[in-house]
Parts: sequence; C-alpha cells; structure tokens
Amino acid sequence: MLATCYTIDQIVEATGRSQATIYRDIKAGKLSAHKLGREWRVTQSEFDAYVRGERYDESKRGMAFEDVLASVSAAVPLMNNAERVRLMQVIVSNDADRIAQAL
Repeated sequence: MLATCYTIDQIVEATGRSQATIYRDIKAGKLSAHKLGREWRVTQSEFDAYVRGERYDESKRGMAFEDVLASVSAAVPLMNNAERVRLMQVIVSNDADRIAQAL
C-alpha cells in the first residue's frame, strides 16, 4: 500500500501555520519532506511526528515513498509524452490508488 502524502498547502491548512513557517521547519529538520519536481510532499508518518513536535525517525520510515519514486523513475523512460502528462496529473492530485493504476 502506498503512503499518504500531503502538499505544503495541505500542511498549512491542517496546522494553521504559515507557509513560511512550514518551509523554515523543513529547512531546520523539524519537518521531514521530499521534493518531487517543484512540489514538496510530506508522508502521513512524517506529518504525525511534526504535529506531535517530534523529529521524524528516518530509520522507522517504510519503503512506500521510495517504492513510488523507484516505480516512477523506471516507468517514465518507457512512456510517451501523453502518458507522462497523465502520470504527473495523478501525482499532483495526491491519489495513491490512481498512481498505482497509472504505473
């Protein structure tokens, strides 16, 4: 099963903190986040740790996020432009089920 990922805007909305604060916390290591192209993503586990005021323990992190990245990296060279556009739309929509179907 793929991990749920949130955008920075979703984190801002959920926490009530400013976008600048969220980016500052990422830079300071208080919030673990992953950059996909121009977008940052935060997994559910990372978000939960952030809300609790804890630093996310990378050693406990599941492989779901890395699996998605590996799958996308392997699939993209085999896709035509229309398929790449569709995959990017699915990734931006943050819908794990559709991402799995797209691959």
